[in-house]
Amino acid sequence: MTILTRIASRDEALLLADLRRAGARVENLPSARTACFVNAQGPGGIDDRVQEMRAEADPFGAALLQAVQGLSCDAVYFGSLLAGDLDAALILRIAECFPRAIKLFDAQGPLRVR
Repeated sequence: MTILTRIASRDEALLLADLRRAGARVENLPSARTACFVNAQGPGGIDDRVQEMRAEADPFGAALLQAVQGLSCDAVYFGSLLAGDLDAALILRIAECFPRAIKLFDAQGPLRVR
């Protein structure tokens, strides 16, 4: 498994070590910041949750397209955290790099209201 992500270089050892120990190949395309969400649950339980975005990672761009060159895979999962992390043209270009792979798109990030 190969994971391509964007986090701040200073957070890489802490946040990616477990994935690497588990055998995943993790490529970090460094960002100025690491995305950070803080969730607070109100008295109404899980349905009374407030989410605050404290930091946004840089969006993926041409560096992501370069990072996928030479990779092979059976599935491509697009799991962005925020609208604008991956623009539609970039998603299509990456999908074209893996014509036989299953494409999975997680809409939570693009639909998240800031």
